[in-house]
Amino acid sequence: MALIQTRNLIKNTSGVAAPKHSGVLHFAKFDIDLSSASVNNGVAGMLAADVVEFGVLPAGCKIAYAHMNSVGLDATATLDIGLLSGEAKIVDNARVMPATAEIFNDATKNQSNIADPLALAAIAPVGYDRGIGAKISADETANSGETITLLIAYYAA
Repeated sequence: MALIQTRNLIKNTSGVAAPKHSGVLHFAKFDIDLSSASVNNGVAGMLAADVVEFGVLPAGCKIAYAHMNSVGLDATATLDIGLLSGEAKIVDNARVMPATAEIFNDATKNQSNIADPLALAAIAPVGYDRGIGAKISADETANSGETITLLIAYYAA
């Protein structure tokens, strides 16, 4: 397995607000464009063996709501989206997506998916920024218009 960071990870996450008050909701939107060379170290598409880091949850925060939509992907595979182990934006192939930190597990592609609120409530906050990553169950070749979009609402715990 390789941990791959999208080229726009820094651009997508530089404006992610870190809440200063408990209970105030903040929203962030993250995208992966699989039809461009923004993932897989400059090669379009996504491999089943890889985790693609494409967003950040600020330190000490919990996710209250998550909505994922994917468009144009092969229909045979499923998606896992969740928080990665270790600190965000650190390239380390030992960073994984633990089952206890999955936002979406085996989500159906090419449709809207809303995360289970009880599963989100079970994910504990940590004292450092955590990366948000995606895994796919089968290799995804690059075709025009293939995207994965994640919208989260989060708050300081």
